[in-house]
Parts: sequence; structure tokens; C-alpha cells
Amino acid sequence: MKKKLISLLLSLMVILSFSMSSVYADTNQQGKIIYISLNRTSLEHLLEIPIIQKKTSDSGYVALMTTRGDGSNSDQKSFASIGAGVRANVLDQDYTIFESLDKDGKEQFKAVTGATPWAINNLRINRDLNQNSDYGSYGATLGTLGTTLNENGLKVALLGNSDIIKNGELKKIRNLALTCMDKYGRVKSGNVDDINKNDNTMPYGISTDYEKLKKETKKYYENSDITFVELGDTYRLDEFRKNLNENTYKSMQDEIYKRVSDYLTEVFDMVGENDTVYIVSEFQSNLDNLNKRRLAPVMKFTKDGYGLLESATTRNNGIVSNIDIGVDILNEFGIKNELMIGKPFKTVQAENGIEKLTNDFKRIVSINSIRASVVNTYVGIVSASWVIAMIALLFKNKIPKKEKGLGRDQIFKILKEFIKLGLIMPLAFLTAPIFQFKNA
Repeated sequence: MKKKLISLLLSLMVILSFSMSSVYADTNQQGKIIYISLNRTSLEHLLEIPIIQKKTSDSGYVALMTTRGDGSNSDQKSFASIGAGVRANVLDQDYTIFESLDKDGKEQFKAVTGATPWAINNLRINRDLNQNSDYGSYGATLGTLGTTLNENGLKVALLGNSDIIKNGELKKIRNLALTCMDKYGRVKSGNVDDINKNDNTMPYGISTDYEKLKKETKKYYENSDITFVELGDTYRLDEFRKNLNENTYKSMQDEIYKRVSDYLTEVFDMVGENDTVYIVSEFQSNLDNLNKRRLAPVMKFTKDGYGLLESATTRNNGIVSNIDIGVDILNEFGIKNELMIGKPFKTVQAENGIEKLTNDFKRIVSINSIRASVVNTYVGIVSASWVIAMIALLFKNKIPKKEKGLGRDQIFKILKEFIKLGLIMPLAFLTAPIFQFKNA
């Protein structure tokens, strides 16, 4: 009996040891995530950054994403939509102020939110929450991504900012916090205040201190499951562009891309085999927005393959939505939240994916540019033809019938041809994509 009991105990120990090994192995395979924001950067410009150009030649998945929020479009709404997994509505930059709080600030934060402050907080978060609940059209819940990560025991860190100088004063712009904050407007750890340096050769006399950022990234990468990094120089350059000429803009852009490339090289050397790196421009540049180039790039680097990203939200190779990113981040950790309606990314192997994506984007921009003028012209002609035809029918007996010249029969023949556009033009609109027309 004693031998049987000993054998049973030994068997249980063996089974438990195998189980623990399996759990440990699964945990080990669970990589970390670094999310890097290069806001206001186009796909073409991203590919000018040396390390990205090199990496995308044989690794990484690329897509262009819609940047729409709830209502009018803005940087803040796109960042918040990523964090909500639903198109979100927030106020402008004056209310998107995330910072490390002093003792008094922490007391105020707890008084207005009822929550204990963390490393990074927004004292005005209730204004955004109320704006979204009162005027939101899609039922978004701000901070869903950050809340879900924290509730599942995952450590979140935030680094960097896009601060600018306005009217001689520092304007704090930390939009990436809208993506990774929790429902109370908090981020557990990070550094958004002490990460820049004075640099009169850069926009607004401010630059990201990349040497400090490298050290901070390494520190928070080691102690966090997901690290969000806002590289604000690209945003500052786009906002400062109106103060530059073509040569000085290009000179600053080249220097910024050189610094960014150096930083990204350090990141790619740092990450492990099972880690994932996202590089995202959450909103298009002012110039691209003006020219209807309203898709921004997103890149995802994993351990295998390269090509394009797609999602069930858009159902197009290489085209995704900003509401998909947060869902995909959760999916990397094997979790999900039903409040987020975006879909996780699917990867499509494609050696010439970027070339295809660039051509598709040109066609999309062309269609968007001519659509309004073509449709308005069509509607105007058809509407006017119907109105004129009705009037002509009412007064047809008063229209002279001429053998030569413009008489009753000739007028009705002309009107009939214009009215036919009501049948012909919709067919033309439906068949145009088949032939990939790029002009009116």
C-alpha cells in the first residue's frame, strides 16, 4: 500500500512538473510589444528612413489605415479611436494634457476622478469622457485598450511627447496617451515630461533627446509588457512647416529621419525574437490632408515573413482602420474586449506589397479627388434636365413646332439625351473600378 502511495505521489509530481514547464514555455513565447508613434508621416517618407527602408526589404507587414474619428477628423480623435477600438470623440489639444503630477495635482486628480493617480495622468480627462458620451455617435469607451491591458496584469509604459512652443509658452501635446491610458486617463509608468532638449536647429527649438530616450526605452522595455513611444519630432516638423522654405524644411526632415533611424536601429537590436514592433503614423500631414491623401501608414514587425496587413473591417489587402490597431495589440497577448469593434490584423505574404500599396493609394487619391466634381456635375445635369423637361411638357403646346432650327421636337430630343445620363452614369461608376481609371 505504501509503495502504491509513493508511486502515485511521484506520478503526480512528474505530471505537475510537465504542466509547469508547459506554462513556463507558453509564457516565454509571449513576447513584448513596442509601439512607436511617428505621427504626421506618409508611407513615402517613412520609407526614406534608412532602417525602415532596410527592414521592409525582407521583413515586416505594411498597410495604409483610415484615420477617421467620430465627427470631424483630428489627431486626438484618431489616437483616441485606436485606444477605444471604436471611432471616438474627444476635445482638442487644450484638454489632452497628460503629465506627471505634483502632490497638489495628485490630490486634485483623485478628487475629480475618484481614482488613485499613477505615473502619468490627465487632470482634464472628464471633459473628454463627457464629450465622448454626450456627442459620440458610435458608443466608444475611451481608454478601453489601456484598461484591458491593466486588468489582465500587463504592464504599460509611455515615453515621449510632441510638445511645441505656442505664443512663447510650452504647449504640452501627449496624444499617444489617449491610446494607452485607462478609463480614468492614467498610464501606469513612463516619462512624458523629461525627454526633450533645447535645439535651435529643430522646429520650435525643441528636439527629442534620443540618447535619453534610448536609455529610457531600454529601462521600460525590460520592466514592461508593452511600451508606447511618441517620437514628436515628425509632428513638430509638420506643424512648423509654414515657417520654413523648401530647402530648410528638407534639411530639418533629413536630420530628423537620421536621428529616428538611429533610434529605431537600437530598438530593433533590443527586441527579442518573439517581440512585436509597431510603427504608426496616427494622422496624415497637413499637406496630405489638404490634397485628400487621407490614409496613414502602419507597420508591424514580427519574427516571420513580410508583406501586407489586412483586416475584416475594410476587407482590402493593405488597407486597415485605426480602430483595428488596439484590437490587434490585445490579440498579440491572447486577450480581447467586446467593447472594441475593430478586427485583428491578418498578414498577407507579398514580395511586392509596398509597390502594390503605393499604386493602390495613387488610384484611391485620384478617385477621391475627382469624385466630388464628377458626381456633382452628373447630379446637376440630370436634375436640371428633369426640371426643364417637366416645364417643357407643361408648356409643350406653346413651344413652336419648326421644320428647321430649334423647335419642339428638337428640344425634347436633346432633353431625352440628357435624361439618359440618369441611367448611363451609375453604370459608368460601377464599371470604372474594373478598368482602374485614374482621371475624370
